[in-house]
Amino acid sequence: MKKRATTLAVCLFLTGAGGVASASVATVASGNLIENGSFDKDLSWWFIDGSTPPTWDSGTVHLGSADTQGISIFSQEFDPYLATSLMISFDYEWQSPVPESTDTFSVNLNYTYGTTTWSTRLFSQTSTESDIGTTVSFSDTITLLPLCPSIPHGYELAFSLNEATPENGSEVKIDNVEVNAVPLPAAGWLLGASLVGLLGLRNRKRR
Repeated sequence: MKKRATTLAVCLFLTGAGGVASASVATVASGNLIENGSFDKDLSWWFIDGSTPPTWDSGTVHLGSADTQGISIFSQEFDPYLATSLMISFDYEWQSPVPESTDTFSVNLNYTYGTTTWSTRLFSQTSTESDIGTTVSFSDTITLLPLCPSIPHGYELAFSLNEATPENGSEVKIDNVEVNAVPLPAAGWLLGASLVGLLGLRNRKRR
């Protein structure tokens, strides 16, 4: 029982704030963790869902339909590797005409750890709060939760538009989606490696 508790403690220490970790590897992914975030040719790599599925148009993705009621969703899973936090950014624009009822655009970061999933709301805006026809850039940094490499885990960035009325609904245009990893400081990896070494030496002495 004590051995299991020690293993979990080391696991959480090494992962810091997120990602799969090992004592001998300290490589953090660089660049955009999202595939096809600029939508140059199509919506490949993205999962499409909802009663009014998103569509591709001239290098952007469009959520919703101006004359259809329903929910429009698209998302992508990614691995944060050894990041302690994520810088998430995207551009969005509400399209005309203004809907007759209030529609809601939201962005979530979903986190699965083992068999449990949490959802963090990154952004939410109603059509009544929007500036129709104006492109807006969103950016925020999110701190990740501790992970253990022996337990299945994953992250998902999800966009959705909930249209309340079929007579005159909304469209939201999305472009330039990026998720960039922020690495664990080098000092943290040195301490983690030292802790693993000390535990290994202690186990040898016991034998």
